[in-house]
Amino acid sequence: MKDKFIFEESDDPLLFCDQYTLKADNNVTIQVRGSKICVTKWVKEEGSYHIGSFKTLEEAMTVALNLEKQVGMIEEIKTKEKKRLIELRSKYNDHP
Repeated sequence: MKDKFIFEESDDPLLFCDQYTLKADNNVTIQVRGSKICVTKWVKEEGSYHIGSFKTLEEAMTVALNLEKQVGMIEEIKTKEKKRLIELRSKYNDHP
């Protein structure tokens, strides 16, 4: 499972945490904060979005990978819906 992530060691551990970054979406990161392992997603409009805190790295990685799948499914649904709307508009624009 670790092969789906890139480990990034902090240059300055007093300011920044080491982290794992999801290869498929570099906006999803995993960091150790205190006694918890946190999954975070960077959302441009909102900034950092905390997904959850977990006891093990494996749990955190599983959640991050599932998040990637969910985002992919949402994008697929959006694409299908856009195509359907274009087809409907075309159909109704062709008939007076």
